[in-house]
Amino acid sequence: MRRRLIVAVLTLLTIGGVIPAAHASLESDLESVQDAIEDIQDRISEAEGRQSDLVTDLLISQSRIDGLDADIRVTVTELAVVTADIATTESELDLLEGQLAAQNSALEATREEMATTNAEALSFALEAYMGAGPTGLEFAMVVDEVQDIGLAVDYVGWLALATERDLRRLDALAQLEGRQRVLIEQQQLVVGELLSLLEQDGARLVGLRTRLEDQRVQVEDELVTQQARLDELEEQEAEFRDELDVLEAEQANIEELIAERARQAGSAPGILMRPVPGPISSGFGPRLHPILGYTRMHTGADMSAGQGDPIVAGADGVVILAAYNGGYGNTVMIDHGGGMVTLYAHQSSLAVVYGQTVATGDLIGYIGSTGLSTGPHLHFEVRINGEPVDPAQYL
Repeated sequence: MRRRLIVAVLTLLTIGGVIPAAHASLESDLESVQDAIEDIQDRISEAEGRQSDLVTDLLISQSRIDGLDADIRVTVTELAVVTADIATTESELDLLEGQLAAQNSALEATREEMATTNAEALSFALEAYMGAGPTGLEFAMVVDEVQDIGLAVDYVGWLALATERDLRRLDALAQLEGRQRVLIEQQQLVVGELLSLLEQDGARLVGLRTRLEDQRVQVEDELVTQQARLDELEEQEAEFRDELDVLEAEQANIEELIAERARQAGSAPGILMRPVPGPISSGFGPRLHPILGYTRMHTGADMSAGQGDPIVAGADGVVILAAYNGGYGNTVMIDHGGGMVTLYAHQSSLAVVYGQTVATGDLIGYIGSTGLSTGPHLHFEVRINGEPVDPAQYL
């Protein structure tokens, strides 16, 4: 809406055709431009404020990304350490399991060896006994005799002692290995708990790294959005400043026109140069309108001229209207200062523009028949403080 207002003001100042003849005012034009300038300056300030906020947001987002990157690096380092510790602990656990298996195998081998040794000892004792006395059958018969019972008991006693010795040895070995197995199992338990804790810590670090990376992606998306918005605001501000340059140039132009008018405002011209050399064909005052068909006030003088003949300024002044103006057709109005304005209507084409300074006798347009006109001629008016007066008294 504000942009349309600015465009409308610029259009108004460019063509000048929408200013009512009786109320044309450079001061009102200047006020409109100043209002538009103030509006643009407010929008520039607003854009700058929003840019400042976005720059702050961008710095915060970048700081968050830097912090997340640092956290991710620390997490990755910790995860690498934990992963290495897990591998080392698993190796230790494998070693303990191997030691326990080796001890079990050694104990079983000792049992088998002692069983074999006992069997061999028993066989040896029997063979020794049999070799020293009668045969096996005779031995069986001899042991029935009282005198041979002592010999048999000696052999059996020797065998029993050997077996008891081996059993004690086996029991001691079993107790030693049992204690070692308990120690190894306790170490396994401790190492297993450590491994479980390390795996939990590793899982926690993996989850933390994932969350940090997700947060980083989210902040990066925010950063991209903020940068795009900042670029958009900078582009808008550039457009506003271009409009401001145009308006300030127009303000300077209007102020110059006002100053020029003030310089000429000491007194209105007493005599005007005839805008065309032809005579007055219809004077000032009430008359029957040739087109509308009823009597109405004729606010100027119609002057005879041919199609395309030049029209000149009646005196020095500033062009305050140079555009198509309803029933007047193509019209030029010149402010001569001192409250005097002259009007030149029905032109075929214009030779001046709004705001232009002209001197007496300068070309301002060409005779035509635009607007409510019955043929080529010049409708010429003189207005004093906005009121039409008879032009003849100034020609």
